[in-house]
Amino acid sequence: MGPYTLLRVARGGVDPGHPGQFFMLTPPGHLLPRPMSLCLAPSGELGFLIDPIG
Repeated sequence: MGPYTLLRVARGGVDPGHPGQFFMLTPPGHLLPRPMSLCLAPSGELGFLIDPIG
C-alpha cells in the first residue's frame, strides 16, 4: 500500500456510501473531525486510505 494506511471501520447503521464520498471521522484524542474520502465499501465495513503524519 505504500506510505498509506488502510483504516477499516465497522459500518454500523451508516449507509454504505460510494467510493469517493466523504465521511467526517474524529481521530482519538482530537476534538474536531476530519473529512476522509471512502475508498472501499465491502459488506459491513467502510475503508479509508490515510497518510499518518506526525
